[in-house]
Amino acid sequence: MSFSESINKEIERVIKKITAVTDENAVNYAIVTDTHYDTQQSVGTPELVDNSVKIIRILAEKGLIDFAAHCGDITTGWRSGDSCKKHTKIVADLFKDFPCPVVFSIGNHDFNHNPETIGENSHNYSLDGVNGKNPELLDHKEWYELTQKNFRRDTYVYGDTDPETLYFYVDIPEKKTRVVCLQSFYCTDVEKQVRFWTDKVFTITEKDWKYIFLSHAPIDDRYEEGKMHHVCAGAEDLKRLVTALNTRTLASTSVGLYDYGDFDSNAVAFNCGHMHSSYVEYNTDLKMFHSTTGQTGVVGSGHFREVEADDNATGRHKLTNDDANRYLFDIVSVTAEKYERIRFGNGLDKTVKAE
Repeated sequence: MSFSESINKEIERVIKKITAVTDENAVNYAIVTDTHYDTQQSVGTPELVDNSVKIIRILAEKGLIDFAAHCGDITTGWRSGDSCKKHTKIVADLFKDFPCPVVFSIGNHDFNHNPETIGENSHNYSLDGVNGKNPELLDHKEWYELTQKNFRRDTYVYGDTDPETLYFYVDIPEKKTRVVCLQSFYCTDVEKQVRFWTDKVFTITEKDWKYIFLSHAPIDDRYEEGKMHHVCAGAEDLKRLVTALNTRTLASTSVGLYDYGDFDSNAVAFNCGHMHSSYVEYNTDLKMFHSTTGQTGVVGSGHFREVEADDNATGRHKLTNDDANRYLFDIVSVTAEKYERIRFGNGLDKTVKAE
């Protein structure tokens, strides 16, 4: 696999950093998000995304990460259904034959539809110029078959056998970690997802087991742009469950009461994309780390409602794909006590400790 000198140096740096900061209790993973593979907003996005996944594959083959995740918005959407399917499959296929579990969380663009941001004359490639909504949409089954179906193993546990439930978990026993994929958008039955959490996800009582949540949208609106009001489907119930688990108390949810007084496991991290900006903190209310990862594909940045982005990927549009600073994805090493964000490319590494 041939890369430029700049990229090879960044690969070496990241490998050394992962080795230096991780310990036997940590789970390590790589997150790529908001690839917007068919976008018109940036030059050279396909090669940028292709190379990003190739680099993550190197880390996986070296045993440096325990799983890999795409946190949504594989494509931009608003084009033909065939175009959306084609580009979704291209990106998903980049992850085939990974030596570790792969998780895809669906984003607001991924069904080829984003009505909140399509206004009159705002996107000249919208198929319906009358009401601004693209009629050629993917459904749940089509998206599942293009993405997660290719990585589903016996160790993946879904809400039921219906592929319209795009939420699931996969355990990594050697790291005492349960990785939970949330369905942020287009959730046809939010109550069903909440019951999946209460009945199947929050079931580990053993000490040192960790829960990590992957989502496109954040768990709380303080981490999202004020005008958008996008949080994960069922977010209020999930916050109550996480808080109760981490404080060994009772969770009062929309589907019932759940007592976590006898549990020794912990929810340690919530990772998402969506905002096109990066931020990580220890949320003292939830008693877990919350992190958004910047976009891999398009350049430009969003902002948060109540927190300040710690980088905004400035200057990426001026670079070529041979420059490591053109890239932006995260490698994470996390325990209940510490969150290490190792940034490949644009932006800075960051260490956050539990308070």
